[in-house]
Amino acid sequence: SMEAINTLDYDNLKYVLMPAWFVTYTYKDRNCTILINGQTGKTVCGIPWNKPLFYSFLMAAGAVLTTLIFPPMRHILTFLQSSGRITKESSYVISLIILCIAGLFTHGIYKIRKVGDSIKLTQSDSVFNFVKKRQG
Repeated sequence: SMEAINTLDYDNLKYVLMPAWFVTYTYKDRNCTILINGQTGKTVCGIPWNKPLFYSFLMAAGAVLTTLIFPPMRHILTFLQSSGRITKESSYVISLIILCIAGLFTHGIYKIRKVGDSIKLTQSDSVFNFVKKRQG
């Protein structure tokens, strides 16, 4: 109605994409919720996962990559150092490579934490109970 439009506070409006779909289920005594934006298809969910297995996989992948990358890098650095070819420019390149590796590592940690936050949100009892009430 026109009266309802006149009572809206247009300065504090929030953009909400609708419809939103909620799916809840319980797996091994753990409440899980899947949230789906019906307009964009973006999905947020906390599927059950095995933390020790995941982190073991990350550590194993890191060990394999280190084993593959370290020997060639060591030989290249040894060659450059023994031949006296380490110049100011090559030290900048080496520093850039190290910074890129550190940046990728930091970005990976950020992504893992973001996924962890999503899992905590969608597995919380308050979200589960909120959705259950609305599902009837």
